[in-house]
Amino acid sequence: MSQQQTSADKKTEAVRRCFAAYGGDVSVWPVDMREAFGEMALSDAFARERNEASALDALLGASTTRPPRHDLQNRIIAEISLPGAIISPPKFGLLATLLRPFPAGALAGLGALGVATGFLTATTQFASTPESEAYAYFEYGDVMISEEEVSQWAAE
Repeated sequence: MSQQQTSADKKTEAVRRCFAAYGGDVSVWPVDMREAFGEMALSDAFARERNEASALDALLGASTTRPPRHDLQNRIIAEISLPGAIISPPKFGLLATLLRPFPAGALAGLGALGVATGFLTATTQFASTPESEAYAYFEYGDVMISEEEVSQWAAE
């Protein structure tokens, strides 16, 4: 018995939701809702819900905006100031036209110069030679350099 009451309560709640969602006119409800709850919605038990939904539909359906009068449109159009003649930008001379790209070109040239300078002045490491090894580790080891080797290095 409680399941029947629960089922009836579910149907009643579904009809109320349909009135809230689709309005008081049952003919505009979706087909499946109309078939399932149409007869129930038209019964006297839902007269209050149907009347409230119909009143809300009438309120929402009433248009409060009227089209503007023709004379009002003419007055608004007359008060709009038309734009004046379009002012053309000033014309530059030949020198100004030629110098226009100068800042960008100067910046690009300075950037290229900086990169080239960096490459040219970067330190490079040469392969170790006996003389550089001798000078590098002179104080840390017993390296004997003869006068002949020194004269050969000086000649090179």
